[in-house]
Amino acid sequence: LLPPDESKAIVEYVLWLSHQQADPAAAAPGKMEFSQCVECHGPEGTGYKPYGGPDLTDDVWIYGNDRGSITASIAAGRMGRCPAWVNKLDAATIKSLAVYIWRKVQG
Repeated sequence: LLPPDESKAIVEYVLWLSHQQADPAAAAPGKMEFSQCVECHGPEGTGYKPYGGPDLTDDVWIYGNDRGSITASIAAGRMGRCPAWVNKLDAATIKSLAVYIWRKVQG
């Protein structure tokens, strides 16, 4: 699983993306950690439809948009579409892929 501080930062950043009350001190580093999510959710969190990645900036949430629901989605994944990578890839590989994808998305 992601270390608790990284997970909290991503949760706060997602709350910020969806225009909810978020902890700004935690959301700022969450933007960098969110690079792990851009392949499916896009660099701005608006989703990537070819992969089925939902828009995190709108009011449509299947599993809930509160801290607990977002934390659960990050930790355990959802229906294989937002997988929990911990059992598939080691931490170094996850980080390497995230950086690669982030750089590709940034152009």
